[in-house]
Amino acid sequence: KNYDSSTQAYQTSWTDINVSCEACHGPGSTHVEWADTLAEGGEYKAENRGLTVSLGERDGVLWHTDPKTNLPARSSPNETRAEIQVCARCHSRRGQLSDNFMPGQPFMDAYHPALLTEGLYYADGQMLDEVYVWGSFRQSRMYDAGVTCSDCHDPHTAALKAPGEQVCYQCHAPKVYASESHHFHEKGSEGASCVACHMPATTMMGIDERNDHAFRIPRPDVSLSHGSPNACNQCHENENARWSVDQLKKWYGSIRPGFQDFSGVFSLARINNINAPGLLMQLAMDGAQPGIARATAFAHLGMGLNQNSLMLIQQALNDEDPLVRQGALVALESL
Repeated sequence: KNYDSSTQAYQTSWTDINVSCEACHGPGSTHVEWADTLAEGGEYKAENRGLTVSLGERDGVLWHTDPKTNLPARSSPNETRAEIQVCARCHSRRGQLSDNFMPGQPFMDAYHPALLTEGLYYADGQMLDEVYVWGSFRQSRMYDAGVTCSDCHDPHTAALKAPGEQVCYQCHAPKVYASESHHFHEKGSEGASCVACHMPATTMMGIDERNDHAFRIPRPDVSLSHGSPNACNQCHENENARWSVDQLKKWYGSIRPGFQDFSGVFSLARINNINAPGLLMQLAMDGAQPGIARATAFAHLGMGLNQNSLMLIQQALNDEDPLVRQGALVALESL
């Protein structure tokens, strides 16, 4: 910050050594004004306590288990996504476009987040470099269902809201998911852990352990075809991916694709395969796919624009997801 080209030096300054209240809630002055109004006998307004950002999208919201499907469901849709946009300012791999950002504004008004690009992510979306969680979470079925960061984490202590697997059991019925008929491992073992299978950890820079927040189903078959890692062989290091594929087929009858099933498309795109453009267009148009995957597909289309892809990109410039709009703009950079 404050780079001086004449001296080739920076005049960087800071006010708070750690994350402050204002980083998430906006100017503290408005909160002080609210408190002063109370002290003078003013009306108590509990809805935001003078905070620019009150992050109340979880207020009155419950998660329940559908008795027919055993799947969790939110009592009301998460339409604002306000909380994750505040968290993303720090917990994402991004470029910053402006210093004039106020918490509560859309994240992408001032930031340019990384897509699922080569060097940062494996072709299946698993983290390869330090990407700070947000890009992984944007790939997840949980994000799609309306889960927020504070469903699992206490935002003021950074601790989990419940110990160990109990965090998962807030929404996922333990009678189903804690059973050996689901995980096929001895109870209490690492293989019976939700996190070990669905949030495998990667150590970044030798010191920071990051759990993958895409909450993906283990796919050793993708390891065979595209070389990405899988949770099975992170534990069973003496076995290979073929062994893991055989085990999953034995237990479940088949390999389940999960929510992130785009590794084949991006693998072809990364080597400029002749079949890639058509597959990228299909992925980009598929509204059921994670927005960050669709955005990445659009970005890849910029490598070989034609009349059909240009028409599709033009439509994407008006997509409701700003990530998709960003992907369309990246594609147009080649013009």
